Amino acid sequence: MRKWLHHGIHLPLRLMSNGLEQWALRNTTLFALSNVGARSLQDTFPGCRVLSARHFVPTKAALKPVFDRPLAIGLYGHAAKGKGFERLVELRAALPADVHVVVAGRGTERLPPVPGVSILGAVEGPEEDVFFESVRAILLPYDKTSRFYGKMLPASGVASRAFAYGTPVLGFDSGTLGEAAKAGGLIAVPNSVQELARETYRVITDQAELERMESEIGELQKEQSVRKVVMPFVSFWREAVDERQHNK
Repeated sequence: MRKWLHHGIHLPLRLMSNGLEQWALRNTTLFALSNVGARSLQDTFPGCRVLSARHFVPTKAALKPVFDRPLAIGLYGHAAKGKGFERLVELRAALPADVHVVVAGRGTERLPPVPGVSILGAVEGPEEDVFFESVRAILLPYDKTSRFYGKMLPASGVASRAFAYGTPVLGFDSGTLGEAAKAGGLIAVPNSVQELARETYRVITDQAELERMESEIGELQKEQSVRKVVMPFVSFWREAVDERQHNK
């Protein structure tokens, strides 16, 4: 009921609310965590200055090399609509039987049981370490297109989490994943579960490919550390403070 009430109020007033947002945010600086997100924001808010940053890769425990982990893939994150958990049965059927599927994240414990799938629920601390060391790749079968609001462009916190554990990522070429794939450590495929399953099996059974992606992830861990990704924000803040002092 709350969902229908929300959309019932918001959708008819969308043109008005968009205009109000553009007016309220004029001469404001906005940040996006991807280039494609920045372009979308600039189109939506032409009166704003939009700067591009990146999602940070946190520091996590060093795990064993990916090829030495079990022949398994993982789905991780909050079990919300659009996060790919609704495709779990289809994905399990598309993957070879010798590949185990492990699911973890807040709310996943409420998913219905699926043969050949281990569902862990929320994992934190040492349990999160164990989860990532039990899989060779994280899959993101995300569909970031809303029938109400069109294409959505959130940066993937799950991908950054996987990179923190040196774990490759494969997902649909949707939202920001196509752009993220160009930086390495992530492979984006067309929006097809069958294609995702085929590419996943190819990758997780190819030691050289896994080692190549691990090397790319190692570079991302350095380039997208907290210290480095915060710099666009710090630089803007310094610029704003200097300008304010100059205008006094």
